[in-house]
Amino acid sequence: FRTTESPTPLKPVVVEEARLSRPVPSYTTTNVYTATWTGVPIDKTPISAQAVPRQVLEDQHCERIKDAVRNVSGVSQVKTEGRGIQFEEYGVRGFSQRAMLDGFTLYAMPVMNLAGVEQIEVLKGPSSSLYGALEPGGFVNVLPKLPSFEKRTELYGEVGSHGHYRTGFDTQGTIDSNAAYRVVADYENSDSFRDYLNRECVFFSPSLTWVFPDETRLTWWLWYQHLDRPVDNGIIFDSTGHRIGSINENFASPQYNSQSIDDVTTGLRLDHPCSDDFSLHLRYLYHYFDGQYDAIRLQSYSLKGKVVPDVVKPYYDNSSFHNDEHDILDYAVWRFDAGPTEHRLLFGTEFSCSDYHYDKLTDTTSLAPYSIYSPVYYTGPFAPTAGATDQITLTRVAAGYVQDQVDLLDDRLHLLAGGRSDFVDRYNRSTDASRYTAYDLGFSGRGGVLYDLTDWVSPYVNAC
Repeated sequence: FRTTESPTPLKPVVVEEARLSRPVPSYTTTNVYTATWTGVPIDKTPISAQAVPRQVLEDQHCERIKDAVRNVSGVSQVKTEGRGIQFEEYGVRGFSQRAMLDGFTLYAMPVMNLAGVEQIEVLKGPSSSLYGALEPGGFVNVLPKLPSFEKRTELYGEVGSHGHYRTGFDTQGTIDSNAAYRVVADYENSDSFRDYLNRECVFFSPSLTWVFPDETRLTWWLWYQHLDRPVDNGIIFDSTGHRIGSINENFASPQYNSQSIDDVTTGLRLDHPCSDDFSLHLRYLYHYFDGQYDAIRLQSYSLKGKVVPDVVKPYYDNSSFHNDEHDILDYAVWRFDAGPTEHRLLFGTEFSCSDYHYDKLTDTTSLAPYSIYSPVYYTGPFAPTAGATDQITLTRVAAGYVQDQVDLLDDRLHLLAGGRSDFVDRYNRSTDASRYTAYDLGFSGRGGVLYDLTDWVSPYVNAC
């Protein structure tokens, strides 16, 4: 096919470079505070560490830490939502370890709200030379949001399936040229695909930062969480392995199916630069945890020592959990040269105190067994009595540690060596007849070597 019409000339298109008026958010994090506490770039440290910054949490719309750590290989959540009180616990390289908050291990830490989280850091491999008694696989450390001298306010809201809605704000600014504030608040409410289950979460976090004329920085922050979480007894199967009813059906109770948690954490950071090469640092954290069951739970039913098929035994659980913790650590960082080597020497002490109390209160007599084909929804009143467990655990830890990072060969060879000594005093009473007191003294060491072959290849090895 041909045409005799002449072609129509088009106007030229000119492509010009244009720069954004604001910086492009980055997923790259060069420093991982959790690794060494000294601020040395992670590519110069013979340790495997990775960070999930705030920008990733926002862009992936992560709602829980378990959503964020999917970005890190070798890390998975240990416990799932369900019957018991869920703590933030993760498996790293096959070992289970409670998540840390601002570098502190907490005995009872409920599900954290990411509204107050700035960054999540994962350290892989043994790290007891800085942190004390930990599993050798590694751990997850959560860093809270803190003030910056930048005015910024964010409002957000969302709705979803199963009656889900969430709203909150994050605002920060300056009080004067030497002080800044930040306030974060979040509210979430949602039902479940399972009948009668509801989840409610209230989160509030204020923080303040002061910078003094000598560049000393003091920061205070607080986390408050109130959680009403469902106790889900799950799906029931008969003796032949077939599911009974719909997966939406709740066989326990439309009224008694929740656990209530109040959790308060507050911390202080004090950083004082004595000179360009020597600085002092202090960290303090207090944690209060209070959990209470108000739920009917199900278990198998036995008669004359034999399990009766297709029959369950309900019981009312009103158990409580309480925990008070104080942690304080102080350390100094000294940078100096010794011949051809550059050193970053860190040394300090840590003291912690934890008081944990678990009181098992149940009613096992007022609720009769029933067939899974004809569930009974008990409405009370119940008469919970003290069970066999009235556990008290008191733990005191005193520790001292030292670490040296050495750079040489024109900053291409990087060495790390350190050690920590811990004294632990623990008293445990699970019943009036079962109690013990234990004392222990232990030492943990760590060493590593990293060499920069090229700008993008740096083999390393470490040992503990």
